[in-house]
Amino acid sequence: MGYKKAMEIDKTRTITHFDGCEICIDEVKRLGSFIEMEKLTNEKGDAQKIQDELFKFFKTIGIDKKDRVMHGYDILMLQNRVKDSSHDII
Repeated sequence: MGYKKAMEIDKTRTITHFDGCEICIDEVKRLGSFIEMEKLTNEKGDAQKIQDELFKFFKTIGIDKKDRVMHGYDILMLQNRVKDSSHDII
């Protein structure tokens, strides 16, 4: 099919569970540490309530809503590449 590797993401993931949620902690080479929390529920239409509950937990460990990252690791790597290459211009 002609696919070529565009990027490689080197990460180590630790998975744990807390209070009915799955928590993933990723250590991503050249990007740093990330935490993701997911809660599965049968409740419909109350996504905001669940989001608020998850952010309440994050706040207890020092993570604020403003720290939220909405891009995947591939996009973050590309953004870092562009930022790094701007320092090479003479």
